[in-house]
Amino acid sequence: GVVRDFHTQALDHAIEPVVLYNDKGSYKNLSMKISTVNMQATLEYVQRKWEATYPEYTFHYAFMDQQIAEMYGGERKTAAMLNVFSG
Repeated sequence: GVVRDFHTQALDHAIEPVVLYNDKGSYKNLSMKISTVNMQATLEYVQRKWEATYPEYTFHYAFMDQQIAEMYGGERKTAAMLNVFSG
């Protein structure tokens, strides 16, 4: 199918064409939205399912909001410094 344009890189990069395909051999990442209710139990459940399906890949998770904050941390620091020196 076709989806609307979306960013696959930092927001200051242009949106470029991307191909999404289904190939179990290349699965390395999974993004999902989960509830904060019983989050630990949910993560443990996902880990069990991941390890049963992909035993050759180590289960690791990260939270997207934290990754985005890290990605743009440098820009925030630069903006803060510019505000101090221009202010």
